[in-house]
Amino acid sequence: MLHASSQPPCWAVIFSAPASPADLTGRMLRLASLQAGYLGAESIQDDSGRAFTRCYWDDVDAIAAWRMHAEQLLSR
Repeated sequence: MLHASSQPPCWAVIFSAPASPADLTGRMLRLASLQAGYLGAESIQDDSGRAFTRCYWDDVDAIAAWRMHAEQLLSR
């Protein structure tokens, strides 16, 4: 959920992840919550367990930093 003190405008990143024992979506969101500029997120799952997530950020530099860390997470 978008942080209550946040005011638009903000940026949103949408990603999806397959259902997996490693809980990739949870790992991505934990990483996001540690990044400067993170404002919140919303996630839903379809019937197959695939997660669709929208993350909110205060600027594109914060998104770029998170993306760089997320790519490292995915490469492990």
